[in-house]
Amino acid sequence: ATAMSSGSTPSNDFWRRGSLRKRSPTGCAAGARRPLATPAAPWPGTPTWWARPPSARSAIDTARPRVNIVVLIKQVPDTETRIVINANKDGIETTNIKFIVSPYDEIAIEQAVQMGGETLAICVGDTRCTEALRTALSMGIQNAVHIDTESVRLDSYQTATVIAALLKQKNADLILCGKQGIDFDNTLVPGMIAELMNIPHVLAVDKMELLDNKLRLGRRVAAGMREVYESSSPALVSCDRGLNTPRYPSLPTS
Repeated sequence: ATAMSSGSTPSNDFWRRGSLRKRSPTGCAAGARRPLATPAAPWPGTPTWWARPPSARSAIDTARPRVNIVVLIKQVPDTETRIVINANKDGIETTNIKFIVSPYDEIAIEQAVQMGGETLAICVGDTRCTEALRTALSMGIQNAVHIDTESVRLDSYQTATVIAALLKQKNADLILCGKQGIDFDNTLVPGMIAELMNIPHVLAVDKMELLDNKLRLGRRVAAGMREVYESSSPALVSCDRGLNTPRYPSLPTS
């Protein structure tokens, strides 16, 4: 693994008071309450210290406890790219393809930057993935790690196993990622990582709120219904559209 950095910020052990609850017979995600499925209604007020950009935070906002956040990102072909199968029929031709950070992962990056604290981005793949990590750094992530798989192709479970092994060393309060990569659309890795780490997880979240050192998470389900969860830390959350609007990457100032 290769580390990259855009600077460092001290963090504390806020949230570690939360206890880990096992999976219940109701089928709820580990560490989460039974979902309350109700018709969609306006969200009862997102905390302003998450909703505002860092430059607009007041002295009271910056004095709040800071969290240790890890963001998992994936590099995927641009949605406007014309995909061509390679000569061996075992993949796609990558020579003339533009690669980008998966759009759902950009939402996770934005959420981590808005929350503040110590932030780290992790990407698995060949050397080309360093471009995705540089994008994350230019959006406000402080540090980045590249897990190089240049000589091997990993499936979803192998990818989750590698990432989970690294995350166990990072002692993160919160792990964020996109709900899915837009290349294969498997939606498998986030849940696998959470199960391998035995931590709570809620997927495809479009509302997030911090209440009394716990996360309150909302997600859309069928027929205009919503589910609401509360989770302790550490936890894994995959992000869906509606959670925020990702910023544009900034150019270096020096």
